[in-house]
Parts: sequence; structure tokens; C-alpha cells
Amino acid sequence: MKAENWKFLQKKSDEILIDGIFELKKQSPTYFDEIQSNNSGNYLISNKKIDYYIGEGKELKKRLRQQFNPKISTFYKTYLKAQIVKPLNINDFKVQTIDTKIGRKEIEEFGIVNLKTRLNKFQLKKRSQFQIRKNGLWNEVQSNFEEFLLLACRLPNFSTHQKY
Repeated sequence: MKAENWKFLQKKSDEILIDGIFELKKQSPTYFDEIQSNNSGNYLISNKKIDYYIGEGKELKKRLRQQFNPKISTFYKTYLKAQIVKPLNINDFKVQTIDTKIGRKEIEEFGIVNLKTRLNKFQLKKRSQFQIRKNGLWNEVQSNFEEFLLLACRLPNFSTHQKY
């Protein structure tokens, strides 16, 4: 992909996000305390191939440490409120992560809809559903994020609140 302008990214945003979710899902599930990335990114919490919660954070290691502390965990408190007969222990869950330089919140919202995570509910009607597949756009955008942001800043009427 050779993106020449911000409009191209806007037009291809769903395809970029499809590929981003593909990249997240292809990561090997691991225990949260094995995550060493201090970068910003996205994470997917699951158990036995059931996706429970997708999220984002400015520092993955720090955010996952919070999510796997049962006293303050958004995901685990929501899980326990679901009134499951035999609830899993918080340490029974595994996590997949990707570093994300641009589009962290968009990946979270896109994943809520397209992965049908059991515990994320607030964005379900916000986006269309797509089939997750690889197309190579996600890694291209992540590798060239600085160029894309510079292009966007040069556009008239640029707003930091635009999608992608």
C-alpha cells in the first residue's frame, strides 16, 4: 500500500481495522504477567478460545496489571456481575496483545462489534460487522503512522477527532 493522503486512510479504515483485529487474534495467548510491552496497544482477554474483553492502554504492561487485579479490574468485575454459576479465577484468563501506534480506540470499538466479546457491550450498534481477515494494511499503517499524521495535520479543517 502506498497511501498518499489522509482521505485514503479514511476510505480504507474498515479494511485497516479488519487487519488489525486479525493481527491481534493471531498472537499467542499468554498470561498477563508475561506481557513486557510498555508501549501503547490493544489487548484481548479470553479463556479457551472464548473472547471476553477487548481493551486499550497507553502502557500495555501497566494496564494489564490493573485488569488482572480483581479489586480494580473492569473486566473481572463485569465478568463476576454476569452471575456465572462457576466463575473462573482471574488467573484462568489469558491475553493477546499488539502494540498500536495509531488507531488504539478504533481497534477496541471495532473488536467489540466484530469479535463479539462477552463483556464489552457499550458500542455494539456503532459499527457494521465484518469478517476478520488479513490484508496487510494494518502493519503498513503502523509502520508509517508518522507520515500519515503529518499528512493529516496539513489538511485544511483537520480535526483530531476524525476516525483514523
